[in-house]
Amino acid sequence: MKAEKPGKRKRGRKRKGSDEPTIAEEKEQLHDLMENGGVDEFLSTLEHRCSVTGKKNSKGNMEWSIGYKAHLAVDDNGIIVAHHVTGASVHDSQVAIPLMRMADRRCNYLYALMDGGYTSERIETFAHSIGKVPIIDRHADRNGNKKEMEPCKAERYKARTTVERTNSELKECFLPGKLYSRGKKGIFQIELSILMLDIKKISARLRAESIAQKTA
Repeated sequence: MKAEKPGKRKRGRKRKGSDEPTIAEEKEQLHDLMENGGVDEFLSTLEHRCSVTGKKNSKGNMEWSIGYKAHLAVDDNGIIVAHHVTGASVHDSQVAIPLMRMADRRCNYLYALMDGGYTSERIETFAHSIGKVPIIDRHADRNGNKKEMEPCKAERYKARTTVERTNSELKECFLPGKLYSRGKKGIFQIELSILMLDIKKISARLRAESIAQKTA
């Protein structure tokens, strides 16, 4: 009989009368930990192994891929102020709060722009709790009704394209077409690419500021 690892709980319904927390209770505890500042502890619970993810294309068909995912928090200049690399199966919304908290430690920002994949009352509530204004492009409901943004927020949301351009530049200019390494080596290659992109973005910003000062 194979011995169970200490501290590891079997999946499924807990035994009757057991004090072990349910999976739902464990998730709630993790979210509380994340929102109260335990960023590293929460991130350590996510899947970091090479994994599979699926996404619907423009025709509504599922497309599957295997690998890793780089979660990025980007400023208006395209500079990546916070990031975390996970397995591809980790949903973007799971890393939203840690990224907001990490970005808040490193720079001053007011707005948190996110697409419909981040629609969550928990994310919005957390953003407000640290003094940020969440602007999320919500998905339409089952009836096709979509809540329109306020005009001022819709105008600010246009800056969201900076994130898409940064993601595209990272993939096309710095990441290899295929990543053959897995585990720590694979994650290191992705993080090195993020660092190189940031160096390029920061250098461009410093040059622009230097030119502006000379011509002023």
